[in-house]
Amino acid sequence: MLNKNLEEQAATLFSENYFNRNYNVSKLEDIATIKYGKELPTKKLTPKGFPVFGGNGVIGKYIHFMYDEPQILVSCRGAASGNIIETYPNSFITNNSLVLEWNDYRYYEFYKQFLFANPLHTYATGSAQPQITIDNIKNVPFPCPKYDEIRELCSQLKSISALHFENIVESNKLSMLRDTLLPKLISGELDVSNLDI
Repeated sequence: MLNKNLEEQAATLFSENYFNRNYNVSKLEDIATIKYGKELPTKKLTPKGFPVFGGNGVIGKYIHFMYDEPQILVSCRGAASGNIIETYPNSFITNNSLVLEWNDYRYYEFYKQFLFANPLHTYATGSAQPQITIDNIKNVPFPCPKYDEIRELCSQLKSISALHFENIVESNKLSMLRDTLLPKLISGELDVSNLDI
C-alpha cells in the first residue's frame, strides 16, 4: 500500500511537470541502446542469488547478475508484450524482455515515468503469440528535454524511487523471516508459549 502511494506520487509529479511542455522529440534508438536479455532456462535458477526478471517481473534467482543499476525493461513475448518493468539493482534479465540502456543515465527517472505513463502495447505484433522486437520500437518518439530543464524533477523522482526500493527490501526481509519461522512454529520446533506478550 505504501509503495502504491509512492508510485502515484511519482506519476502525479511527472505529469505535472511533463504535460504542456514543448520538449524536443527524438527516436528511442537515438537516446538508448535496445538489447535483449539473456537466455536462462528455468532449470538453471538457484535457491539463492540475485533476482531474475522475466517478462512479468521476478521469476527466481541466479548466481550471476547483469546490471549493477536498476534497468527499464519492455516485456517482449506473450500477452505481457509492451509492459514496462523496473528491475532491482544487481539483477539478471532474461530474453523475454528488452533492456533500454540509456545513453545518459541522468534521464533514467524521467524516462521511467514517461514509459509507465505510455507503455508500448500498441507496438506488439502477432495475434497468436504477440511479441515486440527491437525494430518494432526503435523509432518510437520520445521527449528529449535538456537535462537542466528536468534536473529538479529527476532529483525528486529519484528520492521517491529510493524510498520505494527501501520498502521492497524491508518487505523481502520480513517475508524471509516469516518463511523461516512459520514452519518451525507449526512443527513445534519453536515454542513461544512462554512469551509474555
